[in-house]
Amino acid sequence: MLGFLKSFGKQKIKGASEGLTKALVSFDPESATEAQIEELGNYLDKVSFECAKARESYKKEKREADEIDSLYNKRLKAAEIIQTKATEEADPEKKAEYEKGLNELVAMLEEMQPDIEIERQEAIDAKDLLDELEQATKTASDNLKTARKKLEQAAKSMKTSKLRAERAKKQEDQVKVAAGIKKQADVLNVALESMNQQASESNAKAEASMMKVKLLKKTKIEESSIISDALNEASGTPKQSSISDRLSALKR
Repeated sequence: MLGFLKSFGKQKIKGASEGLTKALVSFDPESATEAQIEELGNYLDKVSFECAKARESYKKEKREADEIDSLYNKRLKAAEIIQTKATEEADPEKKAEYEKGLNELVAMLEEMQPDIEIERQEAIDAKDLLDELEQATKTASDNLKTARKKLEQAAKSMKTSKLRAERAKKQEDQVKVAAGIKKQADVLNVALESMNQQASESNAKAEASMMKVKLLKKTKIEESSIISDALNEASGTPKQSSISDRLSALKR
């Protein structure tokens, strides 16, 4: 559990660090470029220093391996010379001395075997480390040589993409505005249609009222006494007597 929390904390710190780096680069790409170049320069200095140490270490290990190889080969050759002399020697005492020396020398050569292997392997390991550091130094040097151009191109690309994003956002906003204007125009059309409809309905009502007025209004034809009397009679309304008729009726 503690291991998980520790790893989780590292990831959170790493994420926060990456987020801060992105923010700083976006805010000031020029300073970020110089900072990155300085960091590459510091790394080149460090790896160059380690490479120099590795080169000296390899020289030392190689020299020691060569020296012990040379000593071994010299002793081996001496043993072969003694062996030849012991074989050719006729004097028993002298022959015994050669054989004793030969045994001592062979024993010494046998004891040297492990040390020789160790020295040779140390020289090989030192050479492998030197090769790796030389390659790392070359890579770091090449990166530093091209860093400014690459970083400036990256900053330009970042700026271009940022402008493209801003332009796209602006176009999106314009489309939204256009959509809003279209919507407002639709609302206006609805309002105009409603107004026209209401006006049409009002005109229709006014026309209907006028038609009623025309229908109910007494025409010149109806002003004729004959037609008027006939209409009254049709409606059951008694014909009104004239003043002479009314006076005559009183006399009766």
